[in-house]
Amino acid sequence: MRLPAWIGRYAGHGDPLAAAVNLLALSIAADQPFYPAMVGIAAGHFIPAALWTFLSTPGFAAVPALTRRSSLAGRSLLVVTGIANTLLCLALYGEESGVGLFLLPCGLIAALAFRAGERRVQLPLLGLSLALFIGLHHRIPARSGAIAPGLYDGLWSLHAGSVAMLIALIGLLFAGAASGAPRSEGAHHDPRQADAERG
Repeated sequence: MRLPAWIGRYAGHGDPLAAAVNLLALSIAADQPFYPAMVGIAAGHFIPAALWTFLSTPGFAAVPALTRRSSLAGRSLLVVTGIANTLLCLALYGEESGVGLFLLPCGLIAALAFRAGERRVQLPLLGLSLALFIGLHHRIPARSGAIAPGLYDGLWSLHAGSVAMLIALIGLLFAGAASGAPRSEGAHHDPRQADAERG
């Protein structure tokens, strides 16, 4: 089976919100191998601490597998993994790197990836994202010591640009998804079935 077809099957889901979350999670996981190189370019030299971010890659990659068992659990996992990865990067680089901005798309995902009847899960995740973004301001200095103070402007620009593109991707993926009703937990999209339903 060709890779694009496998990815399509792995990300597919009968719940439109879960399908959007799956694609978003796989997009993030696919981008992570390039992150240490981008950080190195922005900082002017390779930073070994950036390799620690691979700890979150299995979490992002596992989101579609979990949504097959529980759409709600899989959608929650994406937000939790995003928050955890951001906190890890904050500990590695400090707030001046701008990496804390990723808590904003985490909150946006929490706001868009859940339905009205799922507030018990949505609100704590949304509140946690916003509380961390506000509460950690000026509280996390750089700990690795690998980044010279004069290089933080480049890292901030890298992370701010990445956040902007991530927010745009979130908007595109979730456009119209919230209005769709899930067919069943773990169901997968079948174009032939959809054509039959329209007919």
